[in-house]
Amino acid sequence: MKRFEGKLGWTLLFALGLVFPFLASNDYMLTVMSTAYIFALATVGLNLITGYTGQFNLAHGSFMAVGAYTVGILTVDHQMPFWLAFVASGVVTGGLGVLVGLVSLRLRGHYFSIFTLCVGYIMFLVIEKWDSVTHGVADVIGIPAPSGFGLVSFENPRALYYLVFAFLVLGVWLMHRIVNSLLGRTFMAIRNSDGLAQSLGIDLMRNKVLAFVLSVVYAGFAGGLYAGSVRFLGAGPGRRRTYLRHDHVHAGGRHRHARRSAARRARHSVAYAIPAVSAGIPLRGVRPDPDSAGDLSAQWVRRFVSGNTSAARGAFAGHAFAASIANRAR
Repeated sequence: MKRFEGKLGWTLLFALGLVFPFLASNDYMLTVMSTAYIFALATVGLNLITGYTGQFNLAHGSFMAVGAYTVGILTVDHQMPFWLAFVASGVVTGGLGVLVGLVSLRLRGHYFSIFTLCVGYIMFLVIEKWDSVTHGVADVIGIPAPSGFGLVSFENPRALYYLVFAFLVLGVWLMHRIVNSLLGRTFMAIRNSDGLAQSLGIDLMRNKVLAFVLSVVYAGFAGGLYAGSVRFLGAGPGRRRTYLRHDHVHAGGRHRHARRSAARRARHSVAYAIPAVSAGIPLRGVRPDPDSAGDLSAQWVRRFVSGNTSAARGAFAGHAFAASIANRAR
């Protein structure tokens, strides 16, 4: 198996990603895989703060929602071009990450996890209740697809698939560069021992906040891609996604190589794309409801990650959830 974790394995995986649109029998499978890649990108960011830095962030899905709503609001209500709004999604989530990180990272262990759980819930309440800005339960409808270049239009599911795939490859490569740099070693030193890292002259707060911000920027960009992919946003379905992505991190290998986590996440996504076809779901080239794709993702990831249901329930107990995940990671 180790041979497939080297250059040969990654070359084959990259080649599979390139040829998948030609193997897919319909646009629905392309849409499912595009959605899977978007969540894989967010998961890569989550692995930086949770896996490499050792801070169990339960608000990651909320930052993804902030990125998505930034794109939705700017493009629909203010007619901003998609790519400018996309850049803004990273800037907004990064700025919000600085504010949240400066407060939350003064806490340690499960206290930090409980705090971020509360922050995440507050974010979703704001999205749901602030009707004049977020549209609330009325949803944000009519989000444009990413603007094309020349003759390429990203309204085509195949072109959109390659766009998302390119962002995933870029995101994984950048994460690989980060975790293998001096900065990445610093994050891992903090994860292993706060006291020892501080004795070596490492500024704990500055580096923790930096890791947190980099992590949520990944979530913000993933949210922006998600908004451009599904073309509408609703306040209801996203609350369970943070816990699902934490399972993705543990299934892929917490604080392992960034490429491994994303690859195993994508491999699991292929597993739920195929049963979607055999289950008799209508496949007539119509863009599927994004909640259905999310439900399929949840069903099939649960087959690979034991105890997902109990972990999700434990999340609402804060300390119990953090402890159960920590025990599973040992």
